[in-house]
Amino acid sequence: AVEEGEKGGADESGAERREESRADKQRLRIADPKQSSACHGEDRGGREGGVRDESGDLDKAGADAKEERAVLRIGREEFMRIVRVYCKVVKEIVLSDNLMIEGGRQIRQMEVGEVVEVYQGPVVEPSVSVLRVHGRALRDGAIGWVTISGSQGATFLVPGGNVMRALRPLALAVDLKDAVGAAPVRALRAGEVLEVLDWARTSRSALGVTRVRARVRGDGAVGWATAADGSGRYLEAL
Repeated sequence: AVEEGEKGGADESGAERREESRADKQRLRIADPKQSSACHGEDRGGREGGVRDESGDLDKAGADAKEERAVLRIGREEFMRIVRVYCKVVKEIVLSDNLMIEGGRQIRQMEVGEVVEVYQGPVVEPSVSVLRVHGRALRDGAIGWVTISGSQGATFLVPGGNVMRALRPLALAVDLKDAVGAAPVRALRAGEVLEVLDWARTSRSALGVTRVRARVRGDGAVGWATAADGSGRYLEAL
């Protein structure tokens, strides 16, 4: 009986030692990063197992959105250049003060080659069923209504006028009122082509001169140039 008790005690001691050994091994496995990676959801490469870190993707998406907004952002000058509509006169036509031709007051005759900035239209003139536009003549700033095409098929206005060509040498100046080119950006040669960005009159009086702010095709120089004065035209619409 004593031997059996001693044997039983030895068995219990051996079982305790084996249990402690297993616990020690378990602690070693947890302490070893390679062994404990599965507990933290990581694979052997140290990456999150089945869990994707999307912070980088979110940062990239945010950067792309900012870049897209920057591309879409345009300045006032560029916006006005896009939305402005010009027409050039290809056949002499009357500029009048009313949409209705009958009863309207004639302002003046528009000559071939003149340019009109369109403010409204085309609008149908109901009495004779022709299309008319309301706008401002670049030559002298006169505002009124002009017929695009007549009822018999004659065409008076066509799209164009935002691109011009120099008919003779003139100065491209920094300031609107510098018609003599006292502070020139550079000299323009006959035949050079300009893209109209804006236009204005140097004054409201009859002595005022129409000038355009334009970008020269080729070198991109920007400045004011005289379109026409008392001596004639310097620029023609293409």
